[in-house]
Amino acid sequence: MAGEEGCFRIYRCVSGYSSKTKVTVVCSAECRWTRPNGSCVKICGELPRLYGAETLPGDNIAGTIRRYQCAPGFSMANDQVIETTCLHTGKWTLPSNRYACTVTCGEPPYLENAVVVSRAPGEITQKCQDGFIPTTPILLECLPSFIWTTPKETCVKAGCTTAPHYVIHASRTTGNSTYQAYKCASAYRETGPIYSNCVDGKWTKPTDKCTEAGCTTAPHYVIHASRTTGNSTYQAYKCASAYRETGPIYSNCVDGKWTKPTEKCTGQCGPPPEVEHAILGRTSSSRQYYDCKPGYKASGKMYAMCAGKRWIKPAAACCMFGEAEEMNLVSDKRIHDASGLAASRKHPGYLYTHNDYHSAAAVYVLEASSSDLVATLTVKNAENYDWEDIAVGPCGEDTCIYIGDIGGHQSGNDDVYVVNKIYRVKEPDHLKDAALHADVLEFDGNYEDAYTLLVDPGGALYVVSSDDDSVLHHLPDNWGSSVLKEAETLHSIEGPQEPWHNVWAGDISPDGSKLVLMIKDWVYYWEVGKGGIREATKKPASACLTSIQQPQGATFKLDMSGIYVITEGRDEPMYFVKAN
Repeated sequence: MAGEEGCFRIYRCVSGYSSKTKVTVVCSAECRWTRPNGSCVKICGELPRLYGAETLPGDNIAGTIRRYQCAPGFSMANDQVIETTCLHTGKWTLPSNRYACTVTCGEPPYLENAVVVSRAPGEITQKCQDGFIPTTPILLECLPSFIWTTPKETCVKAGCTTAPHYVIHASRTTGNSTYQAYKCASAYRETGPIYSNCVDGKWTKPTDKCTEAGCTTAPHYVIHASRTTGNSTYQAYKCASAYRETGPIYSNCVDGKWTKPTEKCTGQCGPPPEVEHAILGRTSSSRQYYDCKPGYKASGKMYAMCAGKRWIKPAAACCMFGEAEEMNLVSDKRIHDASGLAASRKHPGYLYTHNDYHSAAAVYVLEASSSDLVATLTVKNAENYDWEDIAVGPCGEDTCIYIGDIGGHQSGNDDVYVVNKIYRVKEPDHLKDAALHADVLEFDGNYEDAYTLLVDPGGALYVVSSDDDSVLHHLPDNWGSSVLKEAETLHSIEGPQEPWHNVWAGDISPDGSKLVLMIKDWVYYWEVGKGGIREATKKPASACLTSIQQPQGATFKLDMSGIYVITEGRDEPMYFVKAN
């Protein structure tokens, strides 16, 4: 739209914008509008509010700088300037020196036993040192009246007053302003230490409480008796039918422990018999039960019975060994009549065996886990009249294989008697076929027949005869001598309850602590003490069922976890009898 010369137009800024003067344009003589004499610029809103300061008059359009001055009661140090600028975005900049105005309250009061944690214009925050309360911050402010607020709290030592009777049925014992212990009354007991601590001026909840001084279920304190009437403080007992009370039998609970029973049970049969490797267990009617000691297992029902005023001993026993486990067959044709078995000390995991009557004078080396033949050791200066057993034991600084030619010793002619012999060869360093020379010990056996040769850790030799009395004989130590000496007859070996004979195999453990002897289906064993097997075999043996029909050789595994057993005949299995 054209205008006339001399006319003009006035502009009005839209909302949010402003101009310092009226913005106009004028129509010139050439009928053209002049350029506007101003512009609309962004305006800023309310100025930022500052603590202790007030704004000076001025515009609020973009580009304008506004200043502050301290309000009454506040002052500014070092002639600082507080100002803010209105930006073209319509926002004020963050005022400079915005904390310059401070209340003129002077230096704030500092609390004793406290530290300053923060400051701000007109306020200061302090906190009590460790070991003092309260633990919450304490704020002080400068009032418009130019004085600091009075602290509502002061820092005091974080102790407590005397602890109250927090614990029921208990009294205070050791304690101070920070710790208090308690002890239960005599009719009650602590389930744990009882105490309370002072934390932030208050006593904590006690750690435990007092309970009635009753006891758990009373144990079987009275031998041959069972529990009857009872509770947590009293327990009565009644003797089994094979026994009688010497008086009322009971026990009381005192301070959480059962007292010794007032009386005991005496039996019509007297004290029950001792059982090897067992301890007395429970009683029931006329029976006394036994529990096997650790390392032993019952071979059957373990109880003795009182009948006719005498005890009948248990038919079973506490066994060191379990039933035999069948291993691989000994299938090499050269081993056709095995008689004797010994574990190598120099080569763990390998066993020595040989054949019986009138066979080759040779020792066969078997790998224990497979029963395979790995080497043959021929004894050059020996004959096998009746080799019955083999053992491994010490010989000076080395270990040797001992072979017992100790059988019936009939050469085939009833009129010809063959002298008993022990052959001794050192264990070879390598397991391969070899011909070895043996030391020879000749002796008069003074027995009809024997199948078992034993060597103890000291190198002493023993033979067990297979007659009805199973006699132990000690062999002379006259290796290489031409003088024939008799074996020393010691005593009959105490075996099972019934008469026993035909001891076919046996061994002494590598450490000398155990002795085993075997007959058909059974293994008998002894614990060997300081007196050696001479003293051990004077005591009754413990018996374990193995179900091995013809044990011809037996030897301890080197780790004493059981015994290997070999039987007679071709293609017969090896057995391992595991220790419990």
